Amino acid sequence: MSWTCSSRSGMKSDMTNRILQLLLGTLLPLQMMAATTSAPSSGESVTGGIAITGTEGLGRLYHSETGYRWELPDSVLGRAMSLFVTLLNTAGKMDKDTKYGYEGDRFGPMILRFVEDNGMVRLEQAVGMELPDDGTSVARLYNEARTWNTRNWLPILRNDAGSVTINVDPLLTDDQLFGLQSASFMLKLGMCIDRDPGFSEIRQIPGGMIVRSTRTYTSLPFPGRTIDTTRWQIGASLSLLPLEKMTARYFDRRVGYFKIPGRSVAANGCELIVSGIVKRWHLEPAPEDKDRYIRGEKVVPRQKIILYFDQDFPERWKETTRRAAANWAQILEAAGFRDAIEVREADADDPTCTPDNGRLSWIKFTPSPNENAYGHTQTDLRNGEVLCVLIRIFGSSFNLMQRWHIAQMGDVYPMSPEMEEKMFEWVLTHEIGHVLGLEHNFYGSTLFGTEQLRDAELMHREASGTSIMDYLRLNHAAQPEDGIAAEDLIPRLGSYDRAAIEWGYRCWPDCDERTVADSLSRRGTAMYADRRYRYMPQHNIRDPQVMAEDIGRRPLETIELGMRHLQRALESMATPRPGMCDTTLILQAVRAQFKNYAGQVSQHIGGRRRVFDRPAEIYRPVDADEQRKALTFFARYVVMPPAWIKPALEAELREGLAESLLDRLALVEEMALTGGDYTVEAYLADLERLFLGEAFDAVPTKERRAMAESYLTALDGFSGDPARSITLRVKCRQRMEQLRHHLAMSNNPYWNGVCERIASRDENTEAA
Repeated sequence: MSWTCSSRSGMKSDMTNRILQLLLGTLLPLQMMAATTSAPSSGESVTGGIAITGTEGLGRLYHSETGYRWELPDSVLGRAMSLFVTLLNTAGKMDKDTKYGYEGDRFGPMILRFVEDNGMVRLEQAVGMELPDDGTSVARLYNEARTWNTRNWLPILRNDAGSVTINVDPLLTDDQLFGLQSASFMLKLGMCIDRDPGFSEIRQIPGGMIVRSTRTYTSLPFPGRTIDTTRWQIGASLSLLPLEKMTARYFDRRVGYFKIPGRSVAANGCELIVSGIVKRWHLEPAPEDKDRYIRGEKVVPRQKIILYFDQDFPERWKETTRRAAANWAQILEAAGFRDAIEVREADADDPTCTPDNGRLSWIKFTPSPNENAYGHTQTDLRNGEVLCVLIRIFGSSFNLMQRWHIAQMGDVYPMSPEMEEKMFEWVLTHEIGHVLGLEHNFYGSTLFGTEQLRDAELMHREASGTSIMDYLRLNHAAQPEDGIAAEDLIPRLGSYDRAAIEWGYRCWPDCDERTVADSLSRRGTAMYADRRYRYMPQHNIRDPQVMAEDIGRRPLETIELGMRHLQRALESMATPRPGMCDTTLILQAVRAQFKNYAGQVSQHIGGRRRVFDRPAEIYRPVDADEQRKALTFFARYVVMPPAWIKPALEAELREGLAESLLDRLALVEEMALTGGDYTVEAYLADLERLFLGEAFDAVPTKERRAMAESYLTALDGFSGDPARSITLRVKCRQRMEQLRHHLAMSNNPYWNGVCERIASRDENTEAA
């Protein structure tokens, strides 16, 4: 690094100007003074209290008495740049739910460019995707009008041959640009209260610069909460983007990529249609390898995907992380690229290899109570190119993995080191899939039938689903007697992952855009026609084929098998043994897994399934028998639970059950009106049998009385809720009236009392 301070020639020039002003009896404006001040020559140092280090990356930057000056060479004017802001030292309060606010978190990018315009420099910001130049006037006009917006106008202080000089103080102090204002909502920050940010260093690097500062922010003004302040050390990285832009790839709803909303030119070339572009890395063959690539040979891409370990990444997990990256490197070969992704150590001696260099991507391991991990891509919104990524693994995610191990295998002992490594590799492989651009594919878990999931030979040979991007967990359909190795229960990359990567990253050099689009469309059609390569978005929450953490083509069957693992875990907890996990952890694992199962079962009630044998988007209601099987689950494990559930979870599982099942009435009604064979009346009758039982003359148990009361209260509340459908409210009221007449014929005092309470509620309702 080279440190610089103010030159003597600069001081002499400034003194001469002042003497001349006094002699002439004039006082030049401050900006005019700055314009006549000579810029320091290369190698000189500058004062101002802030270190300006490194080689010139974007032109000469220096400090004068009136602020920072930037000589913008002609080679930089008009060039697109990315601006990222990275947290270097944070003041956030980290808790279990905090996802952002940690060291290394990066926000952006803004895509900017400086344009010379009539004695001024115009700072423009990209605000949308650029349409590929297909020769149509529609694309050209759209790009001119909708791609860039003017953000600032900056006076030119010096206009020399080959460069212009501007005052960059208005930009450096703009908290939207070089501060955290654009990320204030994510970080729960209010306003920046610094008059002047505390700049500590401006580091110039090849093709860019990094501006480091310390800024103070208020907290968000929530009612009843005092407003405090926090200080954050940040680094803002401004970097030139390549002149040769990646060609955008249009989104196809049949392949699960993250997308940027946008437009495309219609086939007639005269209008725009709503579309989007996918987020992906710029992988392409080097010019000297293009012919080999076209012939079908695998080549090393011109620019690899490089991920760096941060300095605090635990040594124990580095090799496992490299294996996770190697998993995807093998998949990327389907697109014709070998050795396309790798993980490297950061070079401590390289001044450009820093967390706030927006050109670098990082994998971080962070001690935190947050039990999660994420992979975050940051892209050029003009074409979807991934510029950099951050993968963060929170240390407490191992607690979550241990709970999965307990609840989905019935094993109440701590994971072995080998199992921990396999689980960590799985989680990291999933997150790397995200930074390659892939969304969740919740359809991936539906590949196999129940018996296939219990086939040890098949599960060793094949992944348990089509995609590691599903929220697949351990194969809970497998039982100890099936003889499946523990590592074969863990999800792996599947057939969909390979097909999706080939769709997103295969190149067609020398082909025009229309030819490429047609080829991609045919591939999307073929993928959607085959369940091994099919994708469905996760927001389709009413389809039992698209659920988180399920497994198998018939989830109601695999859930029954999963309940056996919960039984083994609870029965083991009842007789503690040395080395066993803490009983609180076991109970937490069982409770969370049961709630997942209950949610998956509920999705069948009023559910619908996508039909794939027709081109249109058509759904078929779940049939009545399957919905009744779902109710049987609640009868067996909640209403009248077995002995192994009772001591630990009985009361908690029952809470709110009646309300949640009645909440699905509207869905049942909708499906009945669209051809389903399960009517609202039949569903209410089944709920009545579920909660009240069959024999009204029998003396109900304490548990049955509690369930009956909860259902009657929920039914009464539903029928009187003005926010509900009037049709459903009337049907619920009619059902209560039928129930009252039925109970009136009972010889049991308890049921007679229930009948009287219903009648009393009816009278109160009429009076109201």
